[in-house]
Amino acid sequence: MVFELTDIEKEMLKRALESFEEEVRYERVRTDDRELKAILHNDEDIIKKILEKVSLS
Repeated sequence: MVFELTDIEKEMLKRALESFEEEVRYERVRTDDRELKAILHNDEDIIKKILEKVSLS
């Protein structure tokens, strides 16, 4: 899937993803549940990959 974003839309998407990444990281650090920790770590990795793609375009 390909879609185009304006510069303003890209910046807003980056800010939203960065905020979401912080929330996921906070929850990952706070939980003792190993399974949930692994899921959240994976989510964090995916968010970082998306952020890289948004930053490069």
